[in-house]
Amino acid sequence: MDFNGRDFATVSVIVPLRNDKLYIHQCLESLAKQTYPAEKLKIIIVDGISDDGSVAIAKDFIDNYRNFSLAQNAARIVPAARNIGLSLATGQYIGMVDSHSYLDADYIERAVGLLRDREEIDCVGGTMKTIGAGYLAGAISSVLCSPFGVGNSSFRISNRELLVDTVPFAVYRRAVFEKIGQFDERLVRNEDNDFHWRLRRQGGKILLTPKINSYYYAPNTLRKFCRQAFRNGLWNIRMVRLVGRRRLAWRHLAPLTLVSALAVAAILAFFGRPELLLAIGLAYLAAALTGIVGARRNGGWRFFPILPMLFLLMHLSYGIGSATGLIEALIPGAWRPMAAGPGSIKKPQRQKENIR
Repeated sequence: MDFNGRDFATVSVIVPLRNDKLYIHQCLESLAKQTYPAEKLKIIIVDGISDDGSVAIAKDFIDNYRNFSLAQNAARIVPAARNIGLSLATGQYIGMVDSHSYLDADYIERAVGLLRDREEIDCVGGTMKTIGAGYLAGAISSVLCSPFGVGNSSFRISNRELLVDTVPFAVYRRAVFEKIGQFDERLVRNEDNDFHWRLRRQGGKILLTPKINSYYYAPNTLRKFCRQAFRNGLWNIRMVRLVGRRRLAWRHLAPLTLVSALAVAAILAFFGRPELLLAIGLAYLAAALTGIVGARRNGGWRFFPILPMLFLLMHLSYGIGSATGLIEALIPGAWRPMAAGPGSIKKPQRQKENIR
């Protein structure tokens, strides 16, 4: 990256961690191997009281790299970890990376270069490539990279540079947090979507570019896959209840529509009218077969035997999660959010680092 003779800006990268022993080493190794000057790059690992050996791996990096540090997150949730990291971050630019992912070696350098060259952009992220180890995880990664599986989620399917509503593993100007505040700790999930909505609401621009790439490991069991989809659907509804003002995209509501239609069709079939259930089933099968064509880029046709089932499992789990969120809204006291909300980067109390 050509910085035209200018000095490299300081960058802080925040890595929330909790019980991710299988993947944290590759994540931290990708940060240690960044082409950005190490003396200008600070890696802040924020651990949510892991008990699987993840912290030992993190401490190995702290022992070997002077720009790595570790802090504790007693709340154990990602938005709290990010906010703790913000209280420790000193960089002119601030990045967010999940422990379940890793980055190309030039990710930080290219992201900062884009922000320096394009003053109108507040936040930049790259294409996220979902990968899986083994046949099942590989098939799941194909589903998560397919338009039929995830809709118009640009960072998963787009190959062109464009302004978007959200990106994963973003790099921000520090001024963004001074203006927008922190992540909402009531949102156990979707806190980045809410933050990006607040950013765009105040005129901020988020750039997705295929020039930088991140890699995220797909769930490797059906249980994890369905649980992830269920929680995504559930927290979309909870997010709307909490912040009210945020609108969901059509892709977020499609699984709920499918589940609702199937419920009505199943009731009609019980009373001797199976036509609607049969029609929905045939229409979904045709759409799933079309979706397989869109998924072929990430594994070819070798996942064909199980892709229709995986599409259905994800959409049903997501839709049932959304329906659960709606039911919660109708039952007083069924769910109580955490009290914390978004704050200002200037307010958090400074945390301890380098915990041994």
